[in-house]
Amino acid sequence: MSQSTKPKIATVVGGGAFGTAMAQLLGRQGIETKMWVMEEHVRKSINEFHENSSFLPGCPLAENITAYGDLMEAVKDTELVLLVIPTPFFRRFLVANRSNFPVGIPLVLCSKGIENDTLDTPFEIARDELPGKYSNYICCISGPSFAKEVALGQPTSVTCASESSEVAHKVQGFMSDKLFRVYVSDDLIGSEIAGACKNVLAIGNIIEPLFFVIIKFTDN
Repeated sequence: MSQSTKPKIATVVGGGAFGTAMAQLLGRQGIETKMWVMEEHVRKSINEFHENSSFLPGCPLAENITAYGDLMEAVKDTELVLLVIPTPFFRRFLVANRSNFPVGIPLVLCSKGIENDTLDTPFEIARDELPGKYSNYICCISGPSFAKEVALGQPTSVTCASESSEVAHKVQGFMSDKLFRVYVSDDLIGSEIAGACKNVLAIGNIIEPLFFVIIKFTDN
């Protein structure tokens, strides 16, 4: 497990349940954490009450987490950017903000899923839409992680996949603590496909035995 020095400042782009959980993960480690949050009422809830009552109710947030409506302010002086924009809106967000991220720091893709029209994963979308100056710093986080469990400090393991071993190990050191373990891989597409398919397979495992029960009783 990498023992990298923790960043002083980190940014989470996205104010949904998982973005909030990622912010809490960083905040509880003493990292000044900035969030870019689109909705004004969510920003107010985070900044005034230290809770995202709209998307992650019942999970208190560290006081070193601050929500911003201005992306440039949210990424100012940051050493780590986590992109937690839902996959259906990810391409449009990147197109609107192509050159607004710092260069030379990890850009961590935390969204799961596959774009409907193109069948692209978040990494493929980022590779298509971001300028080349960012390409060596892109990685993804994937694994059986649930927002509320992460936010409440329940044990979780994920994979950080990147074409750059240096970037993956840096993110591992930045994000890992005793309750959130990050393992390293160079299989970006495989990690994303596994993350996108895991819930489908889980539902299938529930439906399949029920299907055979239905068939059995129908036959009788």
